[in-house]
Amino acid sequence: MTWRRSAHQAEAAGDPRLEASARPAGGNAVPETDPHEAELMLAAVSTEGLPALVRVLLAAREGDPSAAGMRVGALLRALPETSWFTAHDLVSLAGISETTMVGQLDAVQRSILTRNLGRNPQLARAEGASAPERTPGS
Repeated sequence: MTWRRSAHQAEAAGDPRLEASARPAGGNAVPETDPHEAELMLAAVSTEGLPALVRVLLAAREGDPSAAGMRVGALLRALPETSWFTAHDLVSLAGISETTMVGQLDAVQRSILTRNLGRNPQLARAEGASAPERTPGS
């Protein structure tokens, strides 16, 4: 993935987002993503759909500062076939706001969000996972 930087590269570049002071013990303060990296992630999500979104969520969980700094609402709205209302419903069900950053999600919120993403019929159609058509007499 072009938007991912390894922790070693970030340290070598003196990336302040990896310093301990940038993340308090509670994990609530996550720095925003570089605009160019954010555009690359949003473009990947808008073209690839759910698989790209899952990669961003996993990267954030693994400590990627770029993925952790993405806003959940922006990522959800970037999904094909996802309206503002659908994105709003998904974040509301997870108990977060659209401005919440991916790195601020706890395990329960991440679980609720991914479970509801999998159950959303609009997203299933966009991914080509719609139910097979029934023919008369079957």
